[in-house]
Amino acid sequence: EGLSEDQIPLRFGQPKELARELAGQSKKENVKIERDGYTQWKDIQVEGETLKLNISLVSQDVIVQISEDDHIHIFYKGKDRIDDYRFSYEHGVLKLEAPKSVGFLFMRSRSDDMSFIIEIPEHLKVDEVKVNVVSSDLVFNAIDSDNFQLNTTSGDVNLTSATLGYVKLHTVSGDLKVSQCQVDTVETSQVSGD
Repeated sequence: EGLSEDQIPLRFGQPKELARELAGQSKKENVKIERDGYTQWKDIQVEGETLKLNISLVSQDVIVQISEDDHIHIFYKGKDRIDDYRFSYEHGVLKLEAPKSVGFLFMRSRSDDMSFIIEIPEHLKVDEVKVNVVSSDLVFNAIDSDNFQLNTTSGDVNLTSATLGYVKLHTVSGDLKVSQCQVDTVETSQVSGD
């Protein structure tokens, strides 16, 4: 339309912001992972506009995705005792931790293990995600974060449709798949995985 290079950002906005907006619109088209077979464990009224998410688990699979409403929801399935898991949500920090180990970990039966779905409202700004897991598969679907740190041993990770600031990934004996993501800075190390 005959606009100069100086006039284009005035009319359409800054290129980086426009790209983030367009990425956010495409994110909503992602297919949500169904909760069939899961039981709702927590339904949490959100405090404030930001969230820090800390997950520390051993042998539990986790899916983190967008909620359909303005609450945080946590669902589970499995035969392990849900009351043994440590959960807290205070001052915008959500923590999910495995039970304290008693005895040897290799004595646990895989049939006792749990799977979780954590759903976060789309409007909530996720300042920080810190994940430390062993023998757990992880799926993060359409979760944006300024600071995303993942440390996993013997589990696969699937990170899809996210806009991330600083990302630090360390995986041992697990596959890592990242698709449809925008990332500002990446620090990564993998041992024995794809």
